[in-house]
Amino acid sequence: VLTALGALGWSLVVATTVWPQPMFAPWVLSWELAVCAALVAVARLLSFRFYQRARIAIDSAFYVAVRFLFGGVPAAWLLAITLTGDGLVSILRDTAPVPRHESPRRYIFAYALCRGGLPGLAMLLVSAAFDDRNLHTLTAVDLLWVVPAFSASFLILHYGLTSAASFFVGTALRPLWRDFMVPVIVAECTLVPLSLAMVMAYESQGLPLFLILGTTGLLFGGIFRRWAIAQDKLQKRVTELRAINRVARALATSQDQDTLFKNLALAAQQSIGARSVFSIGLLDERREQMSLSLFDETGALVQHLPAIKPIGLAQYVIANKKALRLSDVPSEQNAYVTDE
Repeated sequence: VLTALGALGWSLVVATTVWPQPMFAPWVLSWELAVCAALVAVARLLSFRFYQRARIAIDSAFYVAVRFLFGGVPAAWLLAITLTGDGLVSILRDTAPVPRHESPRRYIFAYALCRGGLPGLAMLLVSAAFDDRNLHTLTAVDLLWVVPAFSASFLILHYGLTSAASFFVGTALRPLWRDFMVPVIVAECTLVPLSLAMVMAYESQGLPLFLILGTTGLLFGGIFRRWAIAQDKLQKRVTELRAINRVARALATSQDQDTLFKNLALAAQQSIGARSVFSIGLLDERREQMSLSLFDETGALVQHLPAIKPIGLAQYVIANKKALRLSDVPSEQNAYVTDE
């Protein structure tokens, strides 16, 4: 469904350019539009990870300003090209929500298509609803309510379509709204006054004052990015401390080996947040053997291997006596596992 909507978005952006529609304001390429594109590109460089593997940039003010100054179609083009380029870069850097080495090519193509197509579709729909033809007839008083109303409508539709992908792959709706939709939309809405100021500045003083305000917006975006990164690091540290506390309580309340292993398994699974198995091995250095116990996410014993020779990653960890963390075990374990 989302892939079809992404393709529809790209199709409408191209179609409204090749065959101009009366519902959209006429436009032409200009160096002023190129300056706006440069501001948007810098804003995308200030993106940061906000929810799971999703990255955002507080750049909606520029798209909204372009829509009111040049029309809905160029704003849709700017959205589609910028976000598609951003998506392709994230795929190459393996930071996209769709990991390049773990997903079929059709999923990667669908992600790239939707990355720019869905925002472009949202911009065209909201622009048509807000009468894109009469942009230059709006007075300063009209802009005071039209710009905030347009921004809110666009942001809700844009992020609603964006978050739908996470919902369809199994993310619960309530955390999606609480942890992603509401904070992002509120953060973006704080830049509505900047959009309004840039539009009024351009219409009264031209491009120089517009650039000054746009640069100020980029500075605020950089400050917000630093705050978000610091907040993310703090949250990770708090999570680590909670995990240490859970493990400490598990050790303190366990009176026998079986209870200790079960409590450790539960504490580890709660900390990692993964629905997978957890293993504990006891090493017999004299016999060079180990007993291995496997537990599921509920702490229940799945399998017990009483005497096995340490091989693979277990052998590496035992030999080096230090923790080893791998993001992708199948592709990364070859650097630590020998064929012997």
